[in-house]
Amino acid sequence: MSAWWSSGLESEGLVHYFMVCVSILLIAITFPLSWMVCFQVVQEYERLVIFRLGKVKKGGAQGPGLCLTLPCTDSNLLVDMRTGVHDIPTQEILTSDSVTVSVAAVVFYRVSDPMQAVCGDGDYNLSTKFKTQTVIRNVLGTRTLHEILRGREEMATQLRESLQAKVAQNGVTVDRLELKQVGIPRGMQKIMASEAEAKAEAKAKVILSNAEGLASQ
Repeated sequence: MSAWWSSGLESEGLVHYFMVCVSILLIAITFPLSWMVCFQVVQEYERLVIFRLGKVKKGGAQGPGLCLTLPCTDSNLLVDMRTGVHDIPTQEILTSDSVTVSVAAVVFYRVSDPMQAVCGDGDYNLSTKFKTQTVIRNVLGTRTLHEILRGREEMATQLRESLQAKVAQNGVTVDRLELKQVGIPRGMQKIMASEAEAKAEAKAKVILSNAEGLASQ
């Protein structure tokens, strides 16, 4: 159990129990109407984190199933455990060979520890997206344009491992991180097209020369 939120599971004081008793008493007085707001259904792919008077309720995340809460003392946060698909906005990156490329990516991640996701960061979704952008800049900035264009599978593995190391403390597991689009400057595109055309012409001349040689024999 992590030290930064285990303090919420310590023994409670007299005021805490008094407030809980008052809440239970109010529920009993307003029964059966109060029971309509005391239960929350948690789906199979969800977990419920309950803060009772500001402290994490003993037992950690609740669910799936029917969970009992005290409306007067509890505040609830529902965490989706399913894998989500998130687009990373396009950003310009300077490669190691001084070429500026615009890169768009997509990241697949899910919450593996709801307690860390809720208590470890203000917004784990936003934090993960910003860390993804940082990882992409840091990793691609050390690669040449040729390496980025030719080694996308290897690049995706390195990006995922680097991002996982940064978000593990937030209870997030990264399934995949892939480069969706790599934009090359128009001038560079013309140069690459010219080089490809020159190589194709040279190859065609070699083939034609070989064919003529075979025909003359």
